[in-house]
Amino acid sequence: MMTELEILVEKVHQHATTAKEVTAGLAGTSISRIDSSDGKPLAKVVEALNDCSSAIQKALDWYYQQVEQAANDEEQDIVTAAATVAASADALSPRNVQQVTLDEIPSPTAGNTNSTRSPPRLVRANAGVYDETDDAQNSPTSRRSIEVDPYPSRVALETVNHLMFVIHGIGEHADFKDGHWNNDGPQNQRQGHSGKSRLLRDLFRTMRETYLSEEIPLALDIQSVEWHEQVHATGVDAIFDDISPDGSQKLRQFNKHAFMDLLYYASPAFGQLVVSHVTAQLNTKYQRFLAQHPGWSGHVSIFAHSLGSVIAYDILTHERDQVSANGISFPGLDFPVEFFFAAGSPVPIMALSRGHVGHNISSSSSFLKGFPRPQCAHYFNFIQPSDPISYRVEPLLMENAPPPAALPLADMYPKQSFAEMIETIDHLSTRVDLYTKRQGREGTMLELAYAPLSHKSYWSSPELVLFVLAQLCRPVTDILQRYTAAEKPLPSLLPRRFVRFTPHKKMTLATKALVRDPSTATWHPQTVLLGSKHLYNVAAIRDLACTKQWSIPITPQTIVAATDETSFKVTTDGTSAILSASTEILRDEWINAIQQRIAAKTKGGNGGVCIDGLELPPGRSIDYFGAVKTSMLTYGWSKPKWVVLTKTQLTCYDACPVVERWWQYAVTTVFVQEAHFQFRFVSPDGTAFMFRLSDVTTFNKWKVTIQDSKYCNMTIEDHA
Repeated sequence: MMTELEILVEKVHQHATTAKEVTAGLAGTSISRIDSSDGKPLAKVVEALNDCSSAIQKALDWYYQQVEQAANDEEQDIVTAAATVAASADALSPRNVQQVTLDEIPSPTAGNTNSTRSPPRLVRANAGVYDETDDAQNSPTSRRSIEVDPYPSRVALETVNHLMFVIHGIGEHADFKDGHWNNDGPQNQRQGHSGKSRLLRDLFRTMRETYLSEEIPLALDIQSVEWHEQVHATGVDAIFDDISPDGSQKLRQFNKHAFMDLLYYASPAFGQLVVSHVTAQLNTKYQRFLAQHPGWSGHVSIFAHSLGSVIAYDILTHERDQVSANGISFPGLDFPVEFFFAAGSPVPIMALSRGHVGHNISSSSSFLKGFPRPQCAHYFNFIQPSDPISYRVEPLLMENAPPPAALPLADMYPKQSFAEMIETIDHLSTRVDLYTKRQGREGTMLELAYAPLSHKSYWSSPELVLFVLAQLCRPVTDILQRYTAAEKPLPSLLPRRFVRFTPHKKMTLATKALVRDPSTATWHPQTVLLGSKHLYNVAAIRDLACTKQWSIPITPQTIVAATDETSFKVTTDGTSAILSASTEILRDEWINAIQQRIAAKTKGGNGGVCIDGLELPPGRSIDYFGAVKTSMLTYGWSKPKWVVLTKTQLTCYDACPVVERWWQYAVTTVFVQEAHFQFRFVSPDGTAFMFRLSDVTTFNKWKVTIQDSKYCNMTIEDHA
C-alpha cells in the first residue's frame, strides 16, 4: 500500500507528464491555428499546468505540515523540561522567577498525575491551522511534579515586575508633581515634554523597545517624587527676595530656586521637612501601588539625581525612628530597596563634610571612620567625568579602589539579543562607580562651560538607562547565568503572557483603546479584545482583520459531500462552493466538521464580536473568532484561501491574520474609573494592564459585560 507521500508524488508525476505532453503537442503551432481552434489547445496546456501546480502545492503543504509537526514533537520533549526548571528557580535567583517552556502544561485533575501537554496552538502560520485548546494558566506545583530536563532550549518567562521611584535634585521640577501624571491625557502629555521626568521616562521606553523588545517581559512602573515645592511653600522665597540686592537678578533667582535647596537641606529644620515629606511620599505611593495591584510581588528601586541622591542616601542609611547627629528623625521605609541608582551624586563630599570619613594620619590609605553603605541590595553611582557635582564612592568603601568602569555605549548593541547584551555588561554589576559617556571636552576651556550640561546629562544618557534596564531584568540574567555556568547553550526567551494567537477563542468585545505605558505614563492607541477568561491586546487592528471573500450559512438544510479524493462541495439554499484540501485526510476532517455543525442545528447568528469603537479597515472583518475549524483550502483556480467554519457559517477569507502572537491578561480582578472611562485589569501576580475607552456607550457595554463575567471581580474606584 502506497504511503500518503508516495500518492502525492505520484500525482505530481502524472500531472507533470500530462503537462509535458500537451505542451510538446502545442510546440510549433502557429497563433492563427490556435485562434481557428477556439484556443482549445492552449486551454488544455493551461489546465494541465494548473493541475500540475496544484499537485505540487498539495505535496508541499503535506511536507511542510510534517516538518512543523516534527518540530512540535521536539517541542513536546522540551515542554517536559518545565518542572525541573521551575523546581530549581529558587536556587537560580532570590527573586524566584518561574520559568516554563513555551507551550503550557495543563494542571492535573484530581486523582490524575499523568496529565499530558496540550497540542501546539499553531501548526503552521501560513497553513491557517490553529489549536483549539484553551490557554489555561497553570500552577507551578503541577509543573514541579514532573521530572524534566533542567536546561530547555526555550524558556517562557514570568513577568518581571518592578516599581522605580525617581527623586529629583535641586530646583523646580513641575513634572515630578503627582497631578502632572495621575490623569494624564493627550493634553498633559504635550505639556510635559520639556521636564526631566518625561525625558527619562521616554528614554526608558525607547531603550526598552529597542533593546529588550518583546523578548523580556519587564513591567516597569516609574513614579516620581517631588520635594522642592514643600520647602518653598514655607515662605522662604519671600524672605529671600526681601534680603536680595538689586544687582545680578538672574543669578540670584537661580540661587533662590536651586542653590538654596542645598543650604535648606543642610539645616535641621528644613532637612527634617524634606526627609519626612520624601519618606511619606515613598511609603504612600508604595501602599497605593499595592492596593492598585493586588498580588504584586515585584521589587522596588530608587533612581535619584544630585541632591535627591543625598536625600535617598540619608533615608537608606538610617533605621526607622533613628535620629541623626544633627537631630533629624527618620521615619523609615515600608519596603526593601533592591537597587539604588545615584546619578550626579554629591554623596561622597557630603559624607566628607559631615565627618563620616577621614584619613588616618599615619596611613594615607586608611580611613578613621567608615562610609555608611545604604540599605539596599545593589548600589550604583553614575558619574559624568565633567560633572563637578558628582564624586566617587568606591574609594570610601575600599582601599586601593580601581578606576571607575565605563558604561559601554548603547550603539554597541544594535542587533544583539538580551543574552548577548548581558554578556557584555554584566561584569559591571559588581562595581559601584560607573562613568557615563565622556564628551571629549575634558582638559579644555570648554570643560568649564560644559559643566552645567554635564550635570543634566544623566536624564538623557542611553547607556545609563540601558544599564539600569539590564539590572531591573536581573531575574532573567540569573536564568541565563545558570546556563552559562553549566556550559549549556543559552535558551531562546519569550514572555509567558505573549501567547500564540488562535481564532478558536470566543470573543465578545473588541475596540480601539488608549493603553497606558506604566514607565512613561503615556497613552497609546491599540486594540483590545475581551474573551470569557482573558483580555487580549494587539498593537493594530490591521494585524487581526481579514478580507472576507464569501460566506455560506450552515443550517439543517446544508449538504456537504466529497467530489473527488481531495475536494468537497458545500451547498445551502442554492449557494454552493467547491473546496480542495491538500490531502484526503484533511478533506474528510472538513466534511466531518461541517456535518457535526449541521447535526447541531444551531439557530441564529454566530454571536459575533461587538466592535463598537473599533475602526476596521474597509472590507475587513474579524468574524472568524469562535472558529470550529480553520485551514488553507483551494477555491476554484485561485491560490489557497483561509477558510473558517464557525457554529453557523462557512467563510472564505483572502488570507489568515498576520498576527502570530498577542498579549494575554487574566480577567480576574478589574478596577474601573467611571469618570475617565478607564479599566485596569490586574493579573494574579499583580501585573496590570490599563486602558481607556473613547465614549460612554462603549464604556458602559464593556462595564456591563465584565460585571456579568463569572470569572471576574470588579471594583469601582473612587475617582474624586
